[in-house]
Amino acid sequence: MSNDVLNHDGRNQMLVALLSGCVLAVLVGRGYAYSRGAPDQVCQSMTPLHQGAPPQTPGTSPFLVTPALLQAGQGSPLKLMVSSPSELTFAGFFLQARDPRDPLEPLGTFTTVPGFAQAINCASGIRNAVTHVNSTGKKSLQFEWEPPADYEGPIQFNATFVQDYSTFWVGVLSDKVEVAKRSVNNPAQSTGISTTRAPKTSTVPAYVPEVEVKAAATDDPIYSGCGSTKSCFGAPDQCLDTKSCTAVTTVQVEGDRYTFEVKGKGAGYAAVALSEDSKMGDDSVMECARDSVQNRPANVYLSYNTGKTNARSSVTAGVAFHDVIYEASSDGYILSEIVTFASVSKLLLRLHGAFMIAAWIGAASVGILLARYFKQTWVGKPFCGKDQWFAWHRILMLLVWSLTITAFVLIFVELKSWSSEDNPHAILGTVTTLLAFFQPIGALFRPHPGSRRRPIFNWLHWLLGNMAHILAIVTIFFAIELSKAQLPEWTTWILVVYVAFHVAMHFVLSVVGCASERTTSSRVNSFPMSDRTSSRSPLNDADRRTDAPLSCFRKLLLALYLVVIIVLTVVLILVVVLAPIEETWEKFRGT
Repeated sequence: MSNDVLNHDGRNQMLVALLSGCVLAVLVGRGYAYSRGAPDQVCQSMTPLHQGAPPQTPGTSPFLVTPALLQAGQGSPLKLMVSSPSELTFAGFFLQARDPRDPLEPLGTFTTVPGFAQAINCASGIRNAVTHVNSTGKKSLQFEWEPPADYEGPIQFNATFVQDYSTFWVGVLSDKVEVAKRSVNNPAQSTGISTTRAPKTSTVPAYVPEVEVKAAATDDPIYSGCGSTKSCFGAPDQCLDTKSCTAVTTVQVEGDRYTFEVKGKGAGYAAVALSEDSKMGDDSVMECARDSVQNRPANVYLSYNTGKTNARSSVTAGVAFHDVIYEASSDGYILSEIVTFASVSKLLLRLHGAFMIAAWIGAASVGILLARYFKQTWVGKPFCGKDQWFAWHRILMLLVWSLTITAFVLIFVELKSWSSEDNPHAILGTVTTLLAFFQPIGALFRPHPGSRRRPIFNWLHWLLGNMAHILAIVTIFFAIELSKAQLPEWTTWILVVYVAFHVAMHFVLSVVGCASERTTSSRVNSFPMSDRTSSRSPLNDADRRTDAPLSCFRKLLLALYLVVIIVLTVVLILVVVLAPIEETWEKFRGT
C-alpha cells in the first residue's frame, strides 16, 4: 500500500522497517506461542503464525473431529468431539463449522465449551469458533454446536491442530453434516462419537497454503522497479533478490514528491521510519495497521515514535505472541538516489558470541581441567621448557583472555552504548570480563613455590578463575534470551549437555585422582592446587620425576573430553554465527 509523504530536505537518513505479526507493537522483546488460543486475525486462514514452519498435510493428522450425528436440525444442538486415537496430545486447536460450498465464513454457535477451551467471535459472528486457553496437552474435548436458525444444507467442521511450534495441521475436516429445516434426531444416522475414523480432506480449500503465497510473491508489483526507478529495503536480508520479503518498503522520487510503499506478509503492523540512527525511537514513522478485530483492510498512518518503552499489559483471551522483524539499513542514504538498501551487518554481534563461546566453553574448560588433574602427567616431557600441563594451561588461558577482551570491545563497538534489554547478560558479562582481565595479571605476581604466601595465591587464583568460568557460562545462558541474538530455545539444552558433561568429567577425574593416591607408597597429589594448603609437599624427587598412577586412563579421559568439548563448541558457534539457524537451514535446503 502507498502513502504520499512530506517533502524531504535531502539529508542522509536511514530506513528502519518493522513487522509485527499480530499486534501494534514497536520493538517488543522476545515472542511466545499462542498459549492462550488462536488470535482472531487468523479466523479465515486458520493457519498459526509460526514463522518458517509450514503446515503438515491434513490427511496425516493423528487428531480427529467427530460429530455425533450426520444430520442436525435448524436450531438444534449437535454434539461433536475433537480427539486423538493415539497416545499423542495436542497443545492447541482452532475449530469452526463451515459450508463446504463456500468455506470462508464460520457458521453457527458453539453453545457448550469445556474448561480447556474458549469460544471466540470471528468476523461478525458470535461464539462461532473455539480454541484452547492454554498449551496443556489434550487428548479429547467435547462441544455442542448449534446451526443457524435460517441455514439449510451441508456443513463440515474445520479444525487446526497444533502439536508443537513446528508441527501442526490446518484444514482437518469432519464428515459432512446435513442441516435440515426441522429438528432431526434419527438414531440410524448417528455415528456416535468415535475416534477410530481417519480424518477427511476436501478439494475445497479450507485455507490458503503457504506455498501459494510464496509463488504469488514473485509477481508482486511492489518489487517492480527496485533499483531502477525506486529504492527498496526488505527484511529479512537479501529477500529482494527472491522477491519473498516478509516486510518491504520502497520510495520513489518524482520532483519534490516522495511516494512510499510499505507492505508486510500476514502482519497486523508494518512501518518504516526515517532516522539518524539504527533505532526506531524519536523518529517520524509511516505505518500500516490492520484492525484484526473487525477484520478490516489496513489503514495508513503518519505518527511519531518517542522511543522504546517496556510496558506490561494483561490480555484476556487474546494474543500472547509477537512475530517481529526489525531491520535497519547499514548506512545513511539520500532518498533522491535510487539504491537497494542493505541491512545493518550483524558481523560484530556474531563475532562477539562466537569469541565468547570459543573462550569459555572451549579454551577455559580445557585449561582448567589440565591445571587441576594433570600436574603429574607427562612428567619429564616438557613443552617449551615447561611442564606440559602448565604450558598448555598458560596458552589456553591467554587465548581466553584475548578472545574475551576482543569480544567485549566488539559488542560495545556494535551497540555504541549500554544494552537497553532487561536482561542480566550485560552486567554479568562485564563482571566476567573484569575477572578474566585481572586473572593473568595476578598470575605474574605469584610467589615462589617455597614461599609462605604461595598457598594464599593458589587459593585466590583458583577461586577467581572458577568464579569467572561459572559466571561466563551463566552469562551465555542469559544470552539465549536476547532478541538480537536470534537463538532458538533448544540452544539451552546444548548448554545443559555441556554443563552436565563438564561436571561429570570433573567428578570422574577426582575419583581417579583419589585412586591414584592410594596406589602409591608416598602421597602423590595429582591436583594442580595441591600446595594451596601447604608449601611443603611430602613428594620426594623420585615421585616428581614419574607420572602418577593411572596416567594412561587420565589421558584417555582427556581425549574424550577434548572431542566432546570441541564438538559442542563448534555446534554453538555455528548456531550463533548462522542465526537465526532455522531460517538459514531452510535457505540452505532450498538451494
